[in-house]
Amino acid sequence: MLMKFKVPGILQEIGVFDRERSLPIAIVLGVATILRIYQLGTEALWIDEMLSIEGADNPPAVRPFYFILLRFWMVLGSSDAWLRALSVLFGLGTVYLTYELGRRAIGEFTGVASAAIIALSPVFIHHSQEIRMYSLIPFLSLAGTLALSRAFERPSNASLTVWAIFRIALLLTNANNVLILFPDMLLAAWRFRRKINWLFAFGGGLVTIGLAFLPAFCILSFGGESAEFMEQQVSDYAKPGILQIGGMLLQYVAYWPLRFLLESNKIELANSELGDADLISRVLQPNAFPLFFYGAFLMVLAGLVCLAFVAFRTERRSSHLLDIAIWGIVPSLAMLAISYIKKPLWFPRYLMFVGPYIIILVAAGLTILWNWKKVAAISIAVFYAIAVGGGLFDYYTNLYRDDWHGVARTIAANEQPGDVIIYHSVPRFFERSLPRYYRGPVPIYTLDMQPDPALLTPALIQEQVGEALPVQSRLWVVCWQTCQTQEEVDRIFDTTLGAGFEIQEKQTYQVLSADPIKVYRAAPRSS
Repeated sequence: MLMKFKVPGILQEIGVFDRERSLPIAIVLGVATILRIYQLGTEALWIDEMLSIEGADNPPAVRPFYFILLRFWMVLGSSDAWLRALSVLFGLGTVYLTYELGRRAIGEFTGVASAAIIALSPVFIHHSQEIRMYSLIPFLSLAGTLALSRAFERPSNASLTVWAIFRIALLLTNANNVLILFPDMLLAAWRFRRKINWLFAFGGGLVTIGLAFLPAFCILSFGGESAEFMEQQVSDYAKPGILQIGGMLLQYVAYWPLRFLLESNKIELANSELGDADLISRVLQPNAFPLFFYGAFLMVLAGLVCLAFVAFRTERRSSHLLDIAIWGIVPSLAMLAISYIKKPLWFPRYLMFVGPYIIILVAAGLTILWNWKKVAAISIAVFYAIAVGGGLFDYYTNLYRDDWHGVARTIAANEQPGDVIIYHSVPRFFERSLPRYYRGPVPIYTLDMQPDPALLTPALIQEQVGEALPVQSRLWVVCWQTCQTQEEVDRIFDTTLGAGFEIQEKQTYQVLSADPIKVYRAAPRSS
């Protein structure tokens, strides 16, 4: 029996709360909550989070759902921690729904183990602490899947309706999530092959989903947004090799991002150098011991997934586990094909909608091993604890987002009466960057970023910051995504301070995957 007692509404149809919460899952949820709240507001907003706040004011037509939710959430508060708390809620929901799906597929042990892996996963924690849609995506994916699973066991219009609602929300959160419909159709065709009326009911839901997604599809396909995204965001990445493909499993479970693991071993690669040949040539060096450690752990994870596949023939509930494998693997293969045929999209954030299914396969393999050889299972658990401990240590001790707190502290600690700040960057992000964190008395003037640094002429500088001229005291120039050349910096100082100036301080605030913030302080040269 799927349901132990009746619970009205959507929660019943997606299959949750069908039994009393056990102590283990309660502990897992408690740990997940602590890890997602810890340092929630420590780091400043980064550019994608600023884009999310901007999107909440004007939700994009191709993926409006998260931004609509964020808009209502923003009514109650505007702090960094509060805005990220929306993702925390969906992150915790993902932990619980993963437990439910794993429990129904294999049993309590698998459910708790898969939920624990999600709870401790650095990549899932990261997206649960980010003002982006990537925490909402696995939650919606799992909710729709649980509803469809219930429809397979006990067909009802209510279950199929809930499935369609969550799938529509998923597709309107990010367009690449449409790939989840492939396994839905495959499984429905098989499960309803002798129930033609329910097969037609599923088809009706599929048509409804298609109609809801049609406007976004037209904008992406005929409006050119898809091609523009491919060219601007992922065009410089190498096609994923075997190491990148397998490394996705490691990133879901223990260490994210994989590039940071490389950089921790002094191995720096450009986006175009992430193919197998470059990676292998770099890791074969004396300082690469952690890479070999995590490479060995990746082999263990792959072995657990293989054990899960063995269960398809030996386990009593193998059909449920096969369903999960199809939900995880079919969209992954489709994304891999797109990465080779068009542009690389093999990144954790674009595969969040399949991540929980892959993790359930890992937990299923661990369950089989536990039932077979408990000592081996315990050994792997210790191996995992060390591996994920390293991933969590890296996540909580390194800076992942733009360090506007550091910029604000530097200026506040060294400001003097008469100082002036020129903020040279993209004007649309002005209110959400420097002024959000620096609340001191020094006035800030904006200087727009130009598509070509040569366009930053003295006339343009005087036009945009003329109120600050002439600068009689010290000048701070804060560059973000600008000041790529020293000539660009000198042009600003020459125009505002005159030819006789000296740069007294320069600091660079580097973050993981974004352009650094550069802070210059200069003053007229003493005569």
